[in-house]
Amino acid sequence: MDIPEAMVSKEIDAMMQDLEGRLKYQGLSLDQYMEFTGNTTEKMREFMKENAERKVKADLVLEAISKAEEIKATEEQLNERALELGRVYGPKDPEKMAKILVKSQKNMIEKDIVIENTLKFIKENCK
Repeated sequence: MDIPEAMVSKEIDAMMQDLEGRLKYQGLSLDQYMEFTGNTTEKMREFMKENAERKVKADLVLEAISKAEEIKATEEQLNERALELGRVYGPKDPEKMAKILVKSQKNMIEKDIVIENTLKFIKENCK
């Protein structure tokens, strides 16, 4: 499967941001990590390329299946997920936080649900 280099690059960017966030949580900067490991940003990006390509391919396959099978996120699933997240991010008023999340993160939440529904579809239909 041929995939656009821009998609791979974007996934590598996300992987680098994730690494940087995990390092910050541990009290290190990305620069410190690079210094300790003797790596460069270019080497890290090249190291991540194969995994990024694999992830992009998997995402494209899941997206194609979800479109072909018309797999969607229901309003009920969206609200349930928003409430779950509301309990995590706004434990004092999870319903209010859920409403905020539905307004601000609806597309991301729906995308996650569609992926889960697609994986469930594959599991149930590919035995």
